Amino acid sequence: MAAGFAFLGGGNALASNDTAVNNANEPATPAATATAKEEAPAPTVAKANKANLSAAIARVQNAIAKAAVTEKTSSAIEEGKAELANAQALEASETATQGEVDKATVALKNRAFVLESMPKATADKKEEKVNKNQDSRNGQAIPGQGESGLRAVDTTAANSAGEAAKYKGIRDAAIPELQANIDKIQAQIAKEEALPANKKDQFKIDVLKGIKQKAENVITTANAADATSAQKMSQQAEAVKSERDLLAFYLAGKTELGAPASENHAGYGNNPKNGVFESLKEGFGDKVTFTDADKKSETIAKQYESGRDITNKVNNVPNAKDPIGSATYNWQEKAITKDDAEAGMLNGWKIEKGDKVNAVKPLDVTNVTDKDGQPSTREVPKSKIYSNDGELKKYQTSGENSYVNGSGAVPSVTPTIDVMRTNAFGEVKNRDYYLELGSKGTTLSKEFDVNGNSRLNVNLIHSAAYGGTTATSAGERVKLTIVDAFTGKEIKPVDGKNGPLTTEQAALAANGWNHLDRIYDIPAETTKIKVLIEAGSQGTNTLINDNNINIKDGYLIGGIGLQLHQLLK
Repeated sequence: MAAGFAFLGGGNALASNDTAVNNANEPATPAATATAKEEAPAPTVAKANKANLSAAIARVQNAIAKAAVTEKTSSAIEEGKAELANAQALEASETATQGEVDKATVALKNRAFVLESMPKATADKKEEKVNKNQDSRNGQAIPGQGESGLRAVDTTAANSAGEAAKYKGIRDAAIPELQANIDKIQAQIAKEEALPANKKDQFKIDVLKGIKQKAENVITTANAADATSAQKMSQQAEAVKSERDLLAFYLAGKTELGAPASENHAGYGNNPKNGVFESLKEGFGDKVTFTDADKKSETIAKQYESGRDITNKVNNVPNAKDPIGSATYNWQEKAITKDDAEAGMLNGWKIEKGDKVNAVKPLDVTNVTDKDGQPSTREVPKSKIYSNDGELKKYQTSGENSYVNGSGAVPSVTPTIDVMRTNAFGEVKNRDYYLELGSKGTTLSKEFDVNGNSRLNVNLIHSAAYGGTTATSAGERVKLTIVDAFTGKEIKPVDGKNGPLTTEQAALAANGWNHLDRIYDIPAETTKIKVLIEAGSQGTNTLINDNNINIKDGYLIGGIGLQLHQLLK
């Protein structure tokens, strides 16, 4: 951004005919010979040059036509229309002075800059394509595709009277803080106006007055909003806080006077001071403890290097590899109920659908042996053993396809917590447990206050226990959904280079831990989002699907990170 106020396009550019001139064809009359009755010819006053004003008028008209009318932008748009009308009257005036024209031009350029920074209306198909990240179907079927991936999201809590009162309180607390910054702006105006005429910066004064007026309008709009609506109060709380912080940026010299601030600034509006809404490394928090949790163990008598080795051994293939030994897996489990989650056990995450989730803490593997049954130092990754409460053991007779990756038959593909904590795509390094959503449809949710027009990065670390021993990615899948918390409208992730990105994903090969990372553009009117983590499809493992198995303890979730994209400080 250019230094000073150059971005507003200020300056008093005068055309060459802006000075008074005499007719060059008339001879000059010497003063000594002029009679008392003769009158000197009146100087010709040049008309004001309005070229820059006309261009500014066109620019503001275009900006108003493109701007989306929302709770946050309506007052600024109306102010722009009023300013535009005054400028058009000045443009049509035959008596307008150059000073009046220049002042109006500067004001219009200032207004255009603000209007152009607003979200755009979605009037045509091209604009709809750009803004298609919000889906209002809310659970309706997609023609020809059956049920939509998005089901109706419960917005009752977000729209409660209690939430309206909460956000009204936040708004009311922020208004005096904004007013204090307005007073500081007024002090700067007074300081500039007190300077001698030859040192007074009228352009700066006009910009400061525009800043003050805009901030006062924010307070007026906030006070006029429906105090019984949680959504309106949330929007106005965010608007007041953002304007408060914008003025603070001006006063501190962090943002040029009159320029808008990015909604991705840390500590701006609803943004956390460090830009992080949810820390991936902390998983689901430190309130999940295992002092009273059940301890479980299971010994796997025959382990193999690969699933193919199991098949070869069962089929008596010549030179088939022998088992590599046995091992006893140990872990703790703790059921977390809806009430536990409501009480804060999962760091603010609630159980949106389902009765419970399980927290699993894998412990060190013991009694590790080699193929001859002798104690061995071979490394066996710690993990829970998965058999769907024993239901799958009866199928473990016919080779690699009769075992799931979480069975322990092939240690290298178990969903070990060690990889969750050291994942190259996102480490949940401060937690020694993960969550099992359990069965299809179980959903966790959490709400976050955000800035409209901000951009967020989301990264979900997840795995599967019911894939194959040679195809971990055939296991259960996890779904990530973000909606406006007040309306339930889905916010879709930003497209990838090849088009729309899926929000339901399988595990990776090998140990299974995968990362579902997406970027989201938050709509202008959205000031609170709900993030949902759902147990999706059971996957494509034929062992599960052909035998009509309903997974009970799958869908592993390590943690989720949510932060500002391209954080500005």
